[in-house]
Amino acid sequence: MRQRPRSRITPPRPPRPPNRFSRLKLPGSKWTALQPQNQEKHFVVHDWVETQSEELEIEAIQSHRFYKIHWKALKNADKWQMGWH
Repeated sequence: MRQRPRSRITPPRPPRPPNRFSRLKLPGSKWTALQPQNQEKHFVVHDWVETQSEELEIEAIQSHRFYKIHWKALKNADKWQMGWH
């Protein structure tokens, strides 16, 4: 019995599962952007923009710039990784 030649095309990667974390433990946490922009890769979450807000204030470690992002954006494992890598 003859075997079929294997295809050289690799199958697509399955999507990464979302990052899991507690919303209460976000302030002070460290994150790595998997697609850095402006050479900013490492971030630390400072605090919520306002009490009962959906937005976080994060600081880029290298440039010390602050950004506001929605807290659920950190669940996207294709863009963010917990900790500094």
